[in-house]
Amino acid sequence: MLAGHLTTFSLGFVAFQVFTVDFLAADQHGAPVWNPRTPKSLADSLDRIYPTLLGQPDLSWPPAKPLARDEWRRMVTWDDQLRPES
Repeated sequence: MLAGHLTTFSLGFVAFQVFTVDFLAADQHGAPVWNPRTPKSLADSLDRIYPTLLGQPDLSWPPAKPLARDEWRRMVTWDDQLRPES
């Protein structure tokens, strides 16, 4: 298993999510390339700004389906698709 670091924070009406791993440790453990795409259920709510994907359209603001305040957990856990802490 390879440890990753995920941080989510908001500043005013903008939320940021940053994910990283130790790339050297990932190479040593033969880690596969992970899926960098947002889950389909959140794709209309979370616009990717970096790194850009090939063929990615220009950023539109506000998002097509902004998340409500009570949906913060959905964003932080990527709709419960991230492994829960043990």
